[in-house]
Amino acid sequence: MKYADFIEKINEKKYTTHLLLGVVVLLTVITLAMMVFAHSLSKRETVILVPMQLTGNARVGNQTVSPNYLTNVALSLVSLRMNVTPETVDTQYHLLKRYIAPQDYVAISEQLQHESALIKKRDLTNSFSLQKVAIDTRRLRVQLSGVLSRSVGDVLLPKTWTTFDIQFDNDNGLLKAVSFEEVKKS
Repeated sequence: MKYADFIEKINEKKYTTHLLLGVVVLLTVITLAMMVFAHSLSKRETVILVPMQLTGNARVGNQTVSPNYLTNVALSLVSLRMNVTPETVDTQYHLLKRYIAPQDYVAISEQLQHESALIKKRDLTNSFSLQKVAIDTRRLRVQLSGVLSRSVGDVLLPKTWTTFDIQFDNDNGLLKAVSFEEVKKS
């Protein structure tokens, strides 16, 4: 009889062990599911940032931006770059560099440095008068068109119709420019 009792106790212990192992597996699955859910929620977090010339309601999240926010950031950047004098160009370009994506910083910074030297050497003054804005929130691209007025010292140069294309990167809610190019002059 003792042998039968011994086998019965072993079987009870196997049942208890299997039950506890099932509970551990279930808790592991629940923990993993909660981790995935928490990670997906962190990607949906909305952050409100204020560009220099914010007007109206604007939102930016880890994966999306509102059209108004994208427009306002682009307007701020074009103002910093295109409304300059020899006296203000270094300060404005320094501020502009804060909005450049790290992977594109060197190339854009060198371009701005070259422009700054040219503006100071030739005593250029630029003024951009915005006429048209085209935005693509899905691709984080803004095209700003308008009249670019320039002068060399006191001599006014002919006004030109100019379009600037600014491409952004959304790095977890922080918009940074990856390109800022003049598209068309006429």
